[in-house]
Amino acid sequence: MQTPQPVQQPDQIHATVLLDRSGSMNSLREQVITGFNTFLAEQRSSITNATALAVSLMQFDGQEPFHVAIDALPAAEVIDLEWADYKPRGSTPLLDAIGRLIETLDHRIADPSHADEEQIICIITDGAENASTDFNPHQIKELIEARTEAGFAFIFLGANQDSFTAAETLGMQRGNTRNFAPSGPGARRVFEEVSGTVAQQRGRTPEERLFQKDELLAARIPEGEILGVEPLGQEPNGRPHR
Repeated sequence: MQTPQPVQQPDQIHATVLLDRSGSMNSLREQVITGFNTFLAEQRSSITNATALAVSLMQFDGQEPFHVAIDALPAAEVIDLEWADYKPRGSTPLLDAIGRLIETLDHRIADPSHADEEQIICIITDGAENASTDFNPHQIKELIEARTEAGFAFIFLGANQDSFTAAETLGMQRGNTRNFAPSGPGARRVFEEVSGTVAQQRGRTPEERLFQKDELLAARIPEGEILGVEPLGQEPNGRPHR
């Protein structure tokens, strides 16, 4: 597999959400659908003169390790998810999903019309790998490190695990990694941060985006914070207790 060359002057951002669809996500189904649709709405009404955005949604589970739900559509053209579009089931073939996604993105940017496109990959999972057959951690780490060097940005948001250890094992940056609570509030915060991060990048120059790509979450969320868990002394609305 050929490693793509570093991105120099991207004129479009392609944000891909790689979403866990394993059975344990069923309790978060409503919040995931609502959160993703809110992300879409915010990107459609994003800041004036923002960088153009294409959106992809890939889902993975033990029955279908890599399902393309939305394939690089302009944000304004993406239709909201409905209840039937996200059906959690089965196990968690995370490595196979990441490997297949990278292959898909490599094929996309091999097309000269997409060669200068900036890639942001947001991986959302509520559990550890337990079902992959085609890729191992070493292979995925090599792929991610090579693509990061070429200009890709990988974000890892995980629950029910030490997300920092999981992400670092696969070659992802601590500044792009955070934990979330496996709860409704946790799922909502995940998509709030994905949307905010993408919007921030769209408002930056290409040089600023390249400089920030390994620290996308670091300036937004303290490393020790678990998304969806209010800090001590805070009420759910974020105000301090009196």
